[in-house]
Amino acid sequence: MRSLLLAITLLHFSISIANAAGNLGDQFVTAKLAYDASIDVPRSWQVMRDNEMRAIETAAGAAIDLSGYARLVDGTESLLVASFPDRLLYASVTVTSTALRGSTRSSAATLSEAQLRSGDLTILQGMEATLARLGGKAWGWTPLKTITLGRTTVLHISYLRSSDAGDRRVHIYKCFGTGRIYDVALSTSVVAEDVNGVVLKRIAESFSAP
Repeated sequence: MRSLLLAITLLHFSISIANAAGNLGDQFVTAKLAYDASIDVPRSWQVMRDNEMRAIETAAGAAIDLSGYARLVDGTESLLVASFPDRLLYASVTVTSTALRGSTRSSAATLSEAQLRSGDLTILQGMEATLARLGGKAWGWTPLKTITLGRTTVLHISYLRSSDAGDRRVHIYKCFGTGRIYDVALSTSVVAEDVNGVVLKRIAESFSAP
């Protein structure tokens, strides 16, 4: 019975996404972040404000100003935390930023294969150590590589991780800006990966930073 209810719920959600696919712009609001960065977030999601998750409340077509939200955590600035608060259809996006001297928007395109392999190993080891401390694990690792996101070359990795609410797929896009690097991390419950895909793709492609 539970499997049947799951299938019906996912079918209903996927139909809703398909019906709205041609008009996704009306379902998103642009979040203005620190350092003149920005990203589109679904109106049905919640964003972190004043250390608590709050529903997005804004007029149609307006933007939300989160440029003053930046929080320093272990040397990295958290610029955005937003999620769809549903255990079954869970999806989220976080944006973090770190100063990187000499970085430009074209930095990703200049990295060699050796640099990508070294970076991949460093990220993998760090991620496994972090998840181990939290009692989780990662697998299904997709190696670090350069991809085109919108009109910009960025770095991308993905992996699966365990959580109390079920397994999750995580995509991380490392986007270079002027003197900074931004990590755009998108996560979805594995059971809803297909139906969440179109929304997560829109979020990732909307990210912009000088």
